[in-house]
Amino acid sequence: MEKQITVWIGAVLLLAALNCSEAQVISEYFVVGSKLDLRPTVTETITDILWRYNGNLVAEWVQGEVELLYYDKYKDRTTLKTATGQLVINNMEKDDVGSYTVDINNKAHGQSYDVKWITRVRKPSVLLRTLTCGPDSESCLFTCEVKEADSLSDAGPIEYSWKIGEKDWKTTTNDITVTSDQTDTESIETISCRMKNPVSQEDSEPPLHSNMETFNARNCQETQHLIQQCLLFP
Repeated sequence: MEKQITVWIGAVLLLAALNCSEAQVISEYFVVGSKLDLRPTVTETITDILWRYNGNLVAEWVQGEVELLYYDKYKDRTTLKTATGQLVINNMEKDDVGSYTVDINNKAHGQSYDVKWITRVRKPSVLLRTLTCGPDSESCLFTCEVKEADSLSDAGPIEYSWKIGEKDWKTTTNDITVTSDQTDTESIETISCRMKNPVSQEDSEPPLHSNMETFNARNCQETQHLIQQCLLFP
């Protein structure tokens, strides 16, 4: 008898662990005035749906019993698709941030949504950080920045990418170092950076070309403090 109880308790604990492991919190981002589009993964036929925001009712539908209902501030700007469970909310505001959950077929769905407000990124520039960047330099350090750094305070998470010469974009940090070894083996005409977050993407302005021909980090001259490229005199 004790053995049966032990096996039963073990099975219950295993099932609980599996249910916890299946729970998934998805981060969703929006800018003020945009729409929020939540699409839970559903494989069964849906007969009832109940969406909540921070525990408060958003939308409800029960097949043959309750017609589509939208609650409080979500009236007139929300659409619930009963066949899929998809919830679309228009004209999102800052106070719409929070946790969105859904019950489908009278069961808590395995996916919930952590909805956050952010701003779009600004167009960046490439800034030369190395104080002295000349023919004898082993490397030169560049930073991807915007003029008003405070404008990015609500723009995270931000992903930074760099394009060195003709190479493909490479995701890394907001700093990048170009070494003399690189410029000895390849011609680098331009350096560009990219800022990207879940709601926007901006690249640095295309480099302004002059009579100089090829870029070399060892002979890099800063132009107007904020630059898009450095060029090597031929």
